[in-house]
Amino acid sequence: MTCCPACGYTAVDPNRSTLARWFAGIFGGHTIVGRTGTHGTEWDGPRPDLMLADLSPGDEASVVDFEGPAADRRAQLQAYGLVPGRRLRVVQQRPVTVLLVDHTELAIEGDLARGIRVQRPALTA
Repeated sequence: MTCCPACGYTAVDPNRSTLARWFAGIFGGHTIVGRTGTHGTEWDGPRPDLMLADLSPGDEASVVDFEGPAADRRAQLQAYGLVPGRRLRVVQQRPVTVLLVDHTELAIEGDLARGIRVQRPALTA
């Protein structure tokens, strides 16, 4: 939990909570977080708090940003089409993460997959 000492605002930090990431996976990356305090109650919509390593085979997502890879490694990934905004599909997660980006199949290590932030597509009615 993150708490503001001035107003009492509290919220779950999904980057530090395995349970919050698990719920986000179940609800398709769409989490509703209730915030209380003197600000009243607010609701958050979809958040890009999902890492590539959290997806299951067959899941589709869009790249949001890179947290882990060094600049030279990031440049290699971008050369293969793994850039922010690009859609991808996970083919497998074990023993390495295999993705399909356009017509290119990439195999990346688990530590690299844990450093790529993704967002699932918005649900349509």
